[in-house]
Amino acid sequence: MGKKCEAMSSKVYINSVAHISMQQPLSREWMQNPVVSTAPCTPAIDPEFRQWLNPLRSRRWGKILKRAVVTSTRALGDAGITVPDAVISGTGRGCMADTESFIQALVAEGETANQPTHFMQSTHNTTGSLIAIYTHCHGYNATYSHNGHSFDWALLDAFMQLERGSVSNTLVSCNDELTPAASRILLQAGLAGRPGQTTMSEGSVSMVVSRNACNALCRVESVELYHDTPIADKVGSPDVVWTGTNGIDTQQYDFLKRLGVPIMSYKSIFGDSDTASAFGTMAAACMLQQQHMGSALVVNIEGKNASIIRLAR
Repeated sequence: MGKKCEAMSSKVYINSVAHISMQQPLSREWMQNPVVSTAPCTPAIDPEFRQWLNPLRSRRWGKILKRAVVTSTRALGDAGITVPDAVISGTGRGCMADTESFIQALVAEGETANQPTHFMQSTHNTTGSLIAIYTHCHGYNATYSHNGHSFDWALLDAFMQLERGSVSNTLVSCNDELTPAASRILLQAGLAGRPGQTTMSEGSVSMVVSRNACNALCRVESVELYHDTPIADKVGSPDVVWTGTNGIDTQQYDFLKRLGVPIMSYKSIFGDSDTASAFGTMAAACMLQQQHMGSALVVNIEGKNASIIRLAR
């Protein structure tokens, strides 16, 4: 059964999603045949970028920039949008490869011989700026970098912009990369590879969030962020819960067991990263579209900070 198609609504919807991750890129194969990794760190599986990008135009782009543009282009195309009203990005660590190249050259050669490209592409808002340039978006543009809640803040901003009527659609894109050097540091610091821990990974998620209900995957009921506040009584009665547990820090999610509903970990499918909750939201949205459930929560708890994203069919 199709949904009644409203040209515009006061509600907020996810119209399309696209991802590049440790699963098959730009695909929903993860729903039937997920890639399982037992390695401490797992790189993303990239598509053939030449199918999406002009090699000459993108030759100086790092992988994180290519992934961001490709997933954004795919999400916008699936939603039937050429130019988004706004671009809102989230990233925990930004363009790590370019940052490393810039710092390594600075150490080795001093301040006079650095390539400007590495410096320009080392800032956290590079991806959002490039997406806006590539899509010719001259509207609202913001980047959130708040560790494991970067996506949550980006989605909250999009939700607020849409609710207040400032824009009619937004492109929300969240991107993080895991370089070999970063993987070594995580292993040496004991932050990856612990028994039972999900793999550390990387990737890109882009989604079109708008007030257009036509062919939407799901509705975004609310985005709630908390600091040092118990959230056990704030989750309600969803049909399923997607959690950010990494396989070892499970106690903070124990209160969800009393709900008596399926509890799923998006990190066990897409790996752990600072923008992992974007994959959880994407996964919940896809399952809602498939009518596997009527409502879902994406719960992300890190330290004293927590977020709850409520989605419904």
